Amino acid sequence: MKRLAPLVVAAAVACDAVPPPPAWTPPPPAMPWLRSFAPDAVTDVATPAATQQIARLRSGASDDAYDGLALRADLDGDGRAETVLASYGFGVAVLDPDHRVIARAPGAPATGSADDLLAVAVGDAQLGAPVLVVASQRGGHRESTVWVTVYRLTGERALAPVFAAPIESHDGDVTRTGSLVFRRAGLWYRGPDERAVHTWNLDPARGRYVEAAAAPATADR
Repeated sequence: MKRLAPLVVAAAVACDAVPPPPAWTPPPPAMPWLRSFAPDAVTDVATPAATQQIARLRSGASDDAYDGLALRADLDGDGRAETVLASYGFGVAVLDPDHRVIARAPGAPATGSADDLLAVAVGDAQLGAPVLVVASQRGGHRESTVWVTVYRLTGERALAPVFAAPIESHDGDVTRTGSLVFRRAGLWYRGPDERAVHTWNLDPARGRYVEAAAAPATADR
């Protein structure tokens, strides 16, 4: 499994028009562009057992499957740990403590030789309930893009995507990184090839983040 390139942090640029960020927390090493995210569990290590298990759940052949990741964490917010299984091609499945599938999300389409699931994490993104963050790479070994997708387990026990965007781009030996800063009921997002930082707010009616405005760039909002 291809690992994420090291994050290069630029020097901060002061901007009086931008509100101060939430309390800083170290990002998970497997997801270095996340900020103000408190992980309960995170993994970037594929295992044959996870690959075989999610292949069975998806009625696929494990020999043809992408690498699978597995972790245990309280995604439902009920104090009990669920099992999260994830694969680039087969998608995500959430199992309750009795090993029953309670939610699914589809996999990503094949785009190139570098397609891979890089990491998954469950943690606190300041929404009042845990979220699942999935990092996947799409493209070839010359040019590829890392996408980050944020899911919530809804009241209907569905795995609903609330945010998805590119966070890292690779072009030959050049790697560009963006940033994603969670704040109370919202986030700040900067794409890997952008200087502007975009403000997104959680829209309760739509059940997802909605872009509000763009602000001048800072290095690490």
